[in-house]
Amino acid sequence: MMHDTLLHIEQDLDEARRNALVAKLSTLTGGEVHHHSEKPHLIFVPYNPELGAIGLMDAVRSEGISAQIIDF
Repeated sequence: MMHDTLLHIEQDLDEARRNALVAKLSTLTGGEVHHHSEKPHLIFVPYNPELGAIGLMDAVRSEGISAQIIDF
């Protein structure tokens, strides 16, 4: 069963930067990454066992963005 990893973005991102991050993570995970406009600091990323938690966080950090994994 596919499940999502919940990321908490620790800084305010403008829409363009958030969309760029979502696009990058979608490509890396091979799935649909989504966020809700009411809570733009939360991003749901499909779990990809080949990428793993460390790979996911490395991808986020490579964009200069601070985040924490809340649940996976």
